[in-house]
Amino acid sequence: AVMETAVDAIITISARGTIESFNQAAEQLFGWNRDEVLGRNVNCLMPSHHADHHDDYLARYITSRNPSIIGKGRRLEALHKDGHLIPMHLAVSEFEIDGENPFTGIVRDLSEIEHANEQIRRQGKRLAHAGRLSLMGEMTAAIAHEINQPITAISMYAEAALLLSDQDDINV
Repeated sequence: AVMETAVDAIITISARGTIESFNQAAEQLFGWNRDEVLGRNVNCLMPSHHADHHDDYLARYITSRNPSIIGKGRRLEALHKDGHLIPMHLAVSEFEIDGENPFTGIVRDLSEIEHANEQIRRQGKRLAHAGRLSLMGEMTAAIAHEINQPITAISMYAEAALLLSDQDDINV
């Protein structure tokens, strides 16, 4: 009952990788009905590059007891029923029941967080671009000002020279 009220997807698997429980949040996240996945290998929820090796990882852990993800958690991608990838954080723990050592996986969907982070990255790029354009505008104005100063001076000297040349009484 507690698993059903959890916000995160909770999946338990046997030591052989068979899905034994699949809560409502898991159904929503993965698109599978629990009746469709109970008794199946958990690798049905993984993209092929993980699914092809999961049984080996599990067997290696059971033999060596050297965890690569158990007790640590990490970011991975899961496979939705329709085939699209779901960014997720997976935390796996092992427990003992009746001499068996099943595993519990708690899956947190990272889709919204990663979408928000992507929006922030894009906005940062836009701001950086706007900053560069603003800097270019300031540089252009400064260069125009520096070029205008001598041109204005030359123009004023030329006008003064013309005025002086129009006078008959030039004292040099």
